[in-house]
Amino acid sequence: MKMRTEWEENLCGAGYYPDFFSKEECENDLKNMKEAGINLIRTGELFNGWDQIEKEERYYDFEQMDTFFDLCQKFGIRILLGTGTASPPQWLKKIDAEIPIMDAEGHRYPSDATYGWACPHNPTYEKYWKRYVKTLVLRYRNHPALYGYQISNEIGFPFMSDRGTVANYCFCEHTKKHFRKWLRMKYSSLEELNRHYWWSASNPYSSSFEDVEPPSSLPKSWSSVTRWLDFKCFLIESIAAFAKKQADWISNWDIIHLTSLNTFFLKGEDPLGVMCATDPFRLASTVDVIGFDLYPGSSNKQEKWPEFPSLFLDLARSTVKEDNQAFWMLEVESGPINGWALGPHRNTGRLDIKRNACRCLGHNAKMQLYMGYREWLFQPINWGGLADLNGKKTERYFMVKEINQTICKYVLQSLALKPRKAEVAIVISKDNEILCQGFGHEQFLFESLRAHYRFFWEEGIAVDFVPAEEVEKILDYRVITLPFLLTGSRHFFQVIEEYVRRGGIVYGEPRLSFLDEKGWYHKERPVGELQNVFGMESLEIEKRETIRTLGNCVGYWHREKIRLKGAKILDFYADGEAAVIIHSWGKGKAVYGTSHFMLGNLRDAESVFQKMFLKILKEEGIHSDFILNYKRKEGHVLEGQILEDSGRIVFFLESYLKEEMEEEDFFVEIMVDVPCEIRQIKELFSGKILKYSQNDETVCFVWKMKERDSCIFELLKQV
Repeated sequence: MKMRTEWEENLCGAGYYPDFFSKEECENDLKNMKEAGINLIRTGELFNGWDQIEKEERYYDFEQMDTFFDLCQKFGIRILLGTGTASPPQWLKKIDAEIPIMDAEGHRYPSDATYGWACPHNPTYEKYWKRYVKTLVLRYRNHPALYGYQISNEIGFPFMSDRGTVANYCFCEHTKKHFRKWLRMKYSSLEELNRHYWWSASNPYSSSFEDVEPPSSLPKSWSSVTRWLDFKCFLIESIAAFAKKQADWISNWDIIHLTSLNTFFLKGEDPLGVMCATDPFRLASTVDVIGFDLYPGSSNKQEKWPEFPSLFLDLARSTVKEDNQAFWMLEVESGPINGWALGPHRNTGRLDIKRNACRCLGHNAKMQLYMGYREWLFQPINWGGLADLNGKKTERYFMVKEINQTICKYVLQSLALKPRKAEVAIVISKDNEILCQGFGHEQFLFESLRAHYRFFWEEGIAVDFVPAEEVEKILDYRVITLPFLLTGSRHFFQVIEEYVRRGGIVYGEPRLSFLDEKGWYHKERPVGELQNVFGMESLEIEKRETIRTLGNCVGYWHREKIRLKGAKILDFYADGEAAVIIHSWGKGKAVYGTSHFMLGNLRDAESVFQKMFLKILKEEGIHSDFILNYKRKEGHVLEGQILEDSGRIVFFLESYLKEEMEEEDFFVEIMVDVPCEIRQIKELFSGKILKYSQNDETVCFVWKMKERDSCIFELLKQV
């Protein structure tokens, strides 16, 4: 990974676009940014990008960008320069009217709406973006203000549609040509493809690969499951290949400066990323630094799902594959957010800024970029900045200044600071997400993912996410869970069997492994390897939206009847049938719920399933590295994260209170597991030195704070 070491530990960014302001305003804004500790500006990725620089073919207007680069150099601010490929100039359509992506009905996506409208498979588009990017790189690669490049903007197909749902793209002839080439690589013969695409409701037989058409409807409309799975896998691979092609193209002309891109998890319009064709785990390997866009206030997700920011950030952190690799937050909300004239969804204030910053730091993000520094006039959507429409500093500006001073003073973005190794992993699968989207189950999978994560989040137990494509990684964890995991390869399930045999603990629920790699039924449920692991086989399943066990565990949606093959029953239904079972296999254990008890636990606070499963984990030595003792009340959430290096432990503490509730002071007793003697504890925003006690491997201290505040504690080791 390319990284400019002189900046790696003190990066703070903001989105800023000089096209919107006069030179005098830009100079004043840059001066204020510098004072706030902002030393990196992202520009050119969407606004003042390709469509503004090359308004006519081969007539490049770099005057404003040149001036901006020079101004940034004057103030010691670096630039993360966007490639502009997300929003090509309109004149390209005159050269090739087929550049916009096309849906299954033949409608082209409007090029005057959002970004991502150009088809990555279109050769005309590729020819011209390569020419523009080469021109851009050659112009600025030697400028002292250049820090690196951002590829596209939220690369993938658009997540917005004028028809109210995310549409299915792309069906142009160029995409079809590439899809058919992909199919030839996957299938050894046309006969094999036809067998996989067999479907009883309609069975179109392809007499050549050129006859194969992408699926125009989802499997829930009774179309081929395998064809849908293939097409979406192909598109996801294509978007990742498009990102890598841009990164490689830049490297042809500049081998010094790094490449990055921004993406997201759990987007409201497309929570699984299937329709946008994005897989952040795959995208992370295409650039030097993967970046993510976090907006807890949009749709007020923080208020609805208090675990959402940490769930998002743990997913983001899990995409980083190497110890020396970083991930960035390339967009973090910086003011009142979204909703147009009826908004904002949330009036994001200074304490929201502080809380989000502490969360990002605590989850090991090595840079935060506020989107944007200053609100712009032309789009009245509510996208508040650190400065207002007139460039006046807001309270959010001063909070960012305080945060940046703290980051720099205590080197909180050091690559040496890392999370402790998690003992728990949640297994996710892109194939599973594609199938759930096709069946219309995307919301069920999303809620199941939330439920599994929230179980551990509420207990302060650190969690990683492992994609099924990297299943061997589960061998590094003590516990894994499998939220609504319908499908997987035989190898995948064999690794799970070996994992438990070696001493791992696994938790599963109904519909586990009931589909094969084609999306067809398995004859045995679960597959044979998992019958060995869980000590049972499934006999039948029925829908029960809510069901309660004799032990007061609450299940949701399914009730499964099973035959025991060595497992012991932990809880029963009223009719005496097994509800929750446990089975020893090799050196490990497998726990199985015959209903979706994690979801039931999320939906019903009276469910005791959390206590039952937590007892099993504690017996195996799985627990949080910290304990927070405080007077709990409805609507108030307190969470923490730990980073550590050779000389210190840094503990991040964020407090959240629902909007309508009145804020109060409260005391929290904090107990942190430590590997050695501690010589000092300091709260970093206030600079206060704290009294503490230490017994064996635990240090304990007390802090008074407000219910919407956040804190950072530095525990210095005795070395």
